[in-house]
Amino acid sequence: MGELLQVFDEKKNALGLADRGDVHSKGLFHEAVHVLLFNPKGEMFLGLRAKNKDINPGKWSTFGEHKKPGESDEAAARRGMKEELGITQKIPLAFVGEFLMKNPKDRQFSLIYKAVFDGKVGFADNEFEEGRFFPVSEVKRIVAEENEKCSPNFLQVWEFFLKKTGGKAK
Repeated sequence: MGELLQVFDEKKNALGLADRGDVHSKGLFHEAVHVLLFNPKGEMFLGLRAKNKDINPGKWSTFGEHKKPGESDEAAARRGMKEELGITQKIPLAFVGEFLMKNPKDRQFSLIYKAVFDGKVGFADNEFEEGRFFPVSEVKRIVAEENEKCSPNFLQVWEFFLKKTGGKAK
């Protein structure tokens, strides 16, 4: 058995645990934390997901992390920053909000944070093939003109983020 995730009904009532593969193949509701990472210039990090990923391979995205059963939102976000981007510093996280994401393979309660990081981003865990910080205007252009290059999850996270913040890092 692989990674176990807490599963929920659509009203976020806990139903029990399920294998990550079953969660995605059966479209079960679960929790994930997404962090929109900015640098001090206000540019946002996007990574090109590795082609071997089961969800959205080869697509531009922010990073997200499944919550482990009993794990706090912040702990999941920090674990994800370390595992996927190599960020070990304890940088401030600002909670943006939560929404229910519904994709065919990924139905999740998405907890959105933003953070500002002044350092080098690495690519741990083979999550991303490449990545860099983009001006927000360029992210908006990519989403508007080349959205087929973006993961559906990122498009929903980005839309929610814009509604809540206007796309600002601070």
